[in-house]
Amino acid sequence: MKTVRRIALSVALLALLLLARSGNGQANTDCLACHGDATMQDAAGHSIAVDETKFDPSIHGAQKCVDCHSTIKGYPHPDQVTKVKCDTCHADEAAGLVGSVHADRAEHPCTSCHGNAHTIYPKTDARSNVYPLNIPKTCGNGHGNDPVAKKHGLPNVYPHHMDSIHGLALSKEGLLVAAN
Repeated sequence: MKTVRRIALSVALLALLLLARSGNGQANTDCLACHGDATMQDAAGHSIAVDETKFDPSIHGAQKCVDCHSTIKGYPHPDQVTKVKCDTCHADEAAGLVGSVHADRAEHPCTSCHGNAHTIYPKTDARSNVYPLNIPKTCGNGHGNDPVAKKHGLPNVYPHHMDSIHGLALSKEGLLVAAN
């Protein structure tokens, strides 16, 4: 009887250790029980909602929420949640940003161009911010923004690009091979 208890206790401890090693074992459905509500906001009034119908087919949809939000161990969450570090998985891309004007984007250098991390699609998907036909608009968010352009000593190039042969080839003809 003592041997059976020891084996059962050992198996239970092993299971707990495995759960601890793999994060907190929390399923996305647990997170989406609250964050799936489109009206969900943090204390500052920023949306912290996740649309599961957009997240699931996204690049990150196969990940567990806690893979990126690794400091969240349960509910209730701490008042200040640690910012996600994209370079944990995307080290080469992050290294390419170092020293770039894009690295100092106020909110987050990755989401400034790629959009919400919960709705990033492959660059071959027309929903992606970096799909060839969408790049002018994505870049225009910064380069077509007078205050941003002036801050970095750049001309507002977005309208010039859109009126150029390259911009017209993209916007009017849909030519994916045009310079974007």
